[in-house]
Amino acid sequence: MSERRVLVIGGTGTIGSAVVRELSTDHHVEVAGRSSDPAVDLSDSTSIDRLADRLADGPIHEAVVVCAGGGMPGMVEDLDPSAALEALRPKLFGQIAVARAAPRFVRPGGAVVLTSGILERRPMPGMSHLSMINAALRAFALSAGTEQRTVRTCVVSPGLVRESPQAVLDFFSGMDTVAAADLAKVYRRLIESGRDGETIGLPEA
Repeated sequence: MSERRVLVIGGTGTIGSAVVRELSTDHHVEVAGRSSDPAVDLSDSTSIDRLADRLADGPIHEAVVVCAGGGMPGMVEDLDPSAALEALRPKLFGQIAVARAAPRFVRPGGAVVLTSGILERRPMPGMSHLSMINAALRAFALSAGTEQRTVRTCVVSPGLVRESPQAVLDFFSGMDTVAAADLAKVYRRLIESGRDGETIGLPEA
């Protein structure tokens, strides 16, 4: 097996498992999550730092991929500010914390690939909180790309994944779908292309 190592955080979900399958053909893939070894909780910055310190003591990584969900549905008038702020932790602040910690264990020129979502490009009622997170991740990657960091930061913005649970497919009925395997190839492209600060959406809107 190749010694090119990639860490996939959230590698057991619908998108994450497809990314693991895609990359495992020619990478040594490690999966991290709340109940895995190594373990990480994206809502806890201490947990992210602990993971980064542990990985820094081992072989260097080619990339880290974060397939994170999260957000709080609700109409604007119904959003509780305190709850909305807390709900930013895993998908927004957690992913940013991973990008910040990545130079400890990712090689110079390696990649940090984060996950946003189509609601930035295709807004809909009751999804302002999720749209905000997705837009913030795009802006974060753009800004990080100007800082000449030792690692590159990019984002994949998935549309409705064809293999999602039926309840999710029904909720977003009428939206174009994309196969998880096709999305996984976008993560590979961002790892291998040398791009920095870029967000790729699939399907394109």
